[in-house]
Amino acid sequence: MSDNSEFLIPSYAELEAADPHAFAIWNGPDAPTPVERVQLDRGVALSARFECFLAFFAVPAGVTPQQGVYRLLGPDQKHWDLLMTPVQPEPDGRHVLQVVIHREQPALTASGV
Repeated sequence: MSDNSEFLIPSYAELEAADPHAFAIWNGPDAPTPVERVQLDRGVALSARFECFLAFFAVPAGVTPQQGVYRLLGPDQKHWDLLMTPVQPEPDGRHVLQVVIHREQPALTASGV
């Protein structure tokens, strides 16, 4: 049940290491929409075996996103299908989508613990 090969989920380290402007979202026939990672916060995980975090992505001005499953396109041709929810806009008015991640720690997953 914990086989992460079926459902790819980014790690905190992957998102933190990436250029904040290296992302885009896609959820339909239109071209991907560039987004900026504007915030990355640690959350409270179930146990030391897991990591929990919240990532926030601002969309371009004039785009009003809805809650839904988006393909988050990241650096190095990586992509993840994630539920994203609109939250409070940035001070400059751009709308923001939030992702909440709770996953097994990458080092523990790789070692099979």
